Amino acid sequence: MEPICHPERIDRYVISGVIGHGGMATVYRAVAPEDGRLVALKVLAPSEPLRETLGMETLRALFEAEMAIMSGLRHANVAEILDRGESRGRAYYAMELFCANLGTMLGEHYRVEESSRQVPPEKAIAYAGQVLAGLAYIHTAGIIHRDIKPFNMLLSEGDTIRICDFGMARHLTGQAFAAPGIRIGSPYYTAPEQIGNPEKADRRADLYATGVLLYRMLTGELPAMKGFMLSRVNPRYGEDWDAFFARALSWRPAARFQDAAEMAAALLRLQLNPRPAHREKPPCNHDRSSPLRSSPLRIAGDKARKIFAVDRLWQPLTPVCSRLAERDGETVLDEATGLVWQRRIAPLLLNREEATALIDDLNAGRIGGIAGWRLPTVNELLSLPRENALFLDDAPNGSFSGERNWFWSCDRRSETTSWFVNTAIGYAGWQENCCRFAVRAVATFQSFQQNGGEP
Repeated sequence: MEPICHPERIDRYVISGVIGHGGMATVYRAVAPEDGRLVALKVLAPSEPLRETLGMETLRALFEAEMAIMSGLRHANVAEILDRGESRGRAYYAMELFCANLGTMLGEHYRVEESSRQVPPEKAIAYAGQVLAGLAYIHTAGIIHRDIKPFNMLLSEGDTIRICDFGMARHLTGQAFAAPGIRIGSPYYTAPEQIGNPEKADRRADLYATGVLLYRMLTGELPAMKGFMLSRVNPRYGEDWDAFFARALSWRPAARFQDAAEMAAALLRLQLNPRPAHREKPPCNHDRSSPLRSSPLRIAGDKARKIFAVDRLWQPLTPVCSRLAERDGETVLDEATGLVWQRRIAPLLLNREEATALIDDLNAGRIGGIAGWRLPTVNELLSLPRENALFLDDAPNGSFSGERNWFWSCDRRSETTSWFVNTAIGYAGWQENCCRFAVRAVATFQSFQQNGGEP
């Protein structure tokens, strides 16, 4: 059997890049030959220690078991297999390509115990509800996932959760989908009973992990590290939230929610307290005599963090005190930075090259009377406030859409990757140019005034 090492093609799929490696498999970005669609191709490629421990026959059986599970699942909140096959003796399956997941959104990495980004509560609750909807379906099908964690929660372009990675799953009938002796689950997310005896873990173990996931999104911390009395750290959460987490995270399965539907119903009953009328604002500052960087850069690593003025989670060290004012129906002026922003954005999400072409179209049409539109820099995008009514008409029903939380910047990271900003959470990240995000064009107020634009 020939090893797979950066192949140009796997079966009929053309490989365009590597998404990631695991102990069991490698995931490639690939092009489907029929329609040119980009897919994620997961190929059995176990590490040498795993091969020596279990043997290829066992590993192949485990991989085929994962494919069998996923092939039988069809739900809006569960990742779906599009195709499966074999190349050079290696089994593979193809699934829809997703450019985001909750792990990257939170900023988790191998030192899981470190603080992560917080997700706005309304969005975190919505995500948790989608996870529970997917689990309700999976559990009804007799499957226990056993590895619910942020990185296994893919995010679609429509901001919908897709549960993935069934490599550790088990069927309730007793059929084992993981080898004995192999650790099942992920640190801090695994239920206590699953650590001791993974084959005895039932659906309540998945619900425990979902409770950890929700707590992580709301607080940026792990309950094992900080405890889970939310009412003591944030006035928006009452004692009913404490009771919810005390049940969700109980060490005794019998004391937890007994199924996903029950947990989802309890989550929907929870209310957020109103924001304090006079809440303390974080320190912010911007000197108009030192305008935000407007020229595009190709930059990466620690140098990018310094130029973007962000912390280890790629969030601004000091927020800008924006003062947004409606200029007309098409544009919004930030009096603090001297930037004019496009108010209404294109309904379609675009890859990085399409985003550049859209800017050309805006300038040709002189949208808002401006011919100096451009893609914003990361610094400019990070200056936008996370909540502002002037942008609320971007989405149906007067509210933000998840599709419009991810915006391309003009900054490149490499030839094939570029920087984006998630404006709901307020952080910078990078992605492949083939990913599709929204575009909010910007212009410099003084610049277009000098070129004959109307103030």
